[in-house]
Amino acid sequence: MQIDKKENLKISEEFVPFYDFLNYCRACFLSIIEYVDKNHLSDEPINYKSDKDRVIFEDVCKDKDAEQWLIDNGYKDVVFNFYFKHLFFSLLVDFCNYYNASIDMAFNGNIYVAWALLRKPLQETLAYIEWLYVDKDELLKLMIESNDVKSYEIMNKKNKIKIKEHIDKIQNCKSTEILDIYDFRYSYDKELTLNGILQAANHLITTRPVLKTSPSGLNFIFQNGERIYRDTGFYYTAISYVMTYTMDVIMKIFADIADLSEYTRAMNSLNLKLKELHTMSDQIDYKKAKELLELDLIPVYCPVCGQSNSSDEMWIKFAYSHFECSKCHNKINTYQYLFDFEDITFVNENHKDHNNGQV
Repeated sequence: MQIDKKENLKISEEFVPFYDFLNYCRACFLSIIEYVDKNHLSDEPINYKSDKDRVIFEDVCKDKDAEQWLIDNGYKDVVFNFYFKHLFFSLLVDFCNYYNASIDMAFNGNIYVAWALLRKPLQETLAYIEWLYVDKDELLKLMIESNDVKSYEIMNKKNKIKIKEHIDKIQNCKSTEILDIYDFRYSYDKELTLNGILQAANHLITTRPVLKTSPSGLNFIFQNGERIYRDTGFYYTAISYVMTYTMDVIMKIFADIADLSEYTRAMNSLNLKLKELHTMSDQIDYKKAKELLELDLIPVYCPVCGQSNSSDEMWIKFAYSHFECSKCHNKINTYQYLFDFEDITFVNENHKDHNNGQV
C-alpha cells in the first residue's frame, strides 16, 4: 500500500517510490503467508499403497520414527515434499521478520539499524531459498539424511561457492544487470555493498583496507548529513533492486507449491514489473513502460464479469494502486499478491472459460 503523500514524511520525497515498492513486497509476502495458512499448503497428504500401510503408519506415529518408516517403505517423496514446503514457508516468514523491521527502521530514519537487520535475510535466508529454487533435492537430501550440519551450512566455505552458482543460474543475463547481486551481498572489497556498510554499522573500528576507519574517528559516530543521505539513497535503490530479484524467485516457488493458474502467475509477474518501473518513473514514463512490457498485447480479464480491459487509464491505475473493470467497476488492490484472477481459465487462444460464463 502506498503511503499518504500528504502526511509528514520521515524520508526525502525522492525515496517515496522506492519505499512504496518495498511496502508492496511486504504486502505480497503477507498475503502469501495468509493464503498458506488458510489453505493448509504446508500439509502433505499420504496416498497409502494399501490399508495395511495406513494401519501400520498410524501405529508407528505413536512411538517410532515416522519419517524413517515412510522413507524405508516407499514414501520418500512424501517426506521430501513435506520438508520442502515447511522449509520454504519457514524461511519466508524468517525473511519477512527481518525485512519488515528493516524497512520500518529506514523509514523512521534509523538507516544503519535498517542495514544491520538485512545481514541474515540477504546473506543466509535468501541463500537457502535460492538453493531450494535451483536444486531442492540436493538441499533436502542433505538436511534429511546427513548427520553433519556443516554439509548444508550455507556460509560454510564449501557451500558458499554454491551461492554464486545459484545466482548465476537464476539470472540468465547477468552481464546486463545494473547491480551484481552476489557482490552486493557478500563482497568485502567495496564500501557500497551490504558487507561494506555492515562492517561500519556493526563495528566502531574496522581495519580492512577498503573499509578502514578514519584516524581520530569511530564508524558512524561522527557522521555527517551527506554520508547519511548517501547511505539512505543507496539503501532504497539497492534493496529495491535486490527485492525485485527476490520477489521473482519467491513467487515462482510459491506458485508451484500452490499450483496456481498460469494467468495468476502472469498477472503477478507483470504487476511486479509495473511496480519496479514505477520506482524509476523519473527515468521511464508510462509510454516507455508500455512499450517495454508490450501492454497493448495483454488484456486483463475481470474476475467478476469477464470483461477484457486494456486501456491506458486501466494500466496506469493498475501500476499505481488498483485494477478497475471498465464494465462492472470491480476494483482490486494491486499492492498485494493477486489471487483474484485464479478463477479465470483459458481453454485455448480463441475460447476462454470464466466462472460466471464465457469471456
